[in-house]
Amino acid sequence: MSLRNPIHALAIGLGLSVALNLVGVGFLLSFVLFRPPPPPPGPVGEHMLERLARRLPPEDGAKLLAVIARERVAEKTAEQDMTAASQALRDAILADPYDPARAAAAGQAVHKAAMAIGGYYQATILDAAGEMSATGRRALADILPRPGRPGPGPGGPQRDILIMAPPGGAPPPPPSQ
Repeated sequence: MSLRNPIHALAIGLGLSVALNLVGVGFLLSFVLFRPPPPPPGPVGEHMLERLARRLPPEDGAKLLAVIARERVAEKTAEQDMTAASQALRDAILADPYDPARAAAAGQAVHKAAMAIGGYYQATILDAAGEMSATGRRALADILPRPGRPGPGPGGPQRDILIMAPPGGAPPPPPSQ
């Protein structure tokens, strides 16, 4: 078979083209067919504390939902502060010339805002716990991480929905090296 013959060259080119197309389609199908399914979403707009309330006995879950509703303004304020701090950090990182002091201050503001959100969640849970039955408090305690056990426990991956803030006035943790 000679490549000088146009028919032979065309046949070889077509064969190579088909082979490359089959490899490409197989590669793309492997991503579509063998990709793990996404986790099931919760109800649209469901708040992480509302997910926690669903895991409690109904009457105690209703008490947590009532505290969430009372504190909705404080939560929105904390979330807005976090959004503003995150944007300030992004702006500081993108600034030209880069100012390390500005970036560090913005990083501290993000940390402070994150701690405020964690403090909000903790205060909401503790306020609701004061109104719950002993059974509800026991269920709540079983969802919280146990001392000395990092990561999710019997409650599954939703155990890590609680962000526990350090006591008031505690310094932020040192930066990792």
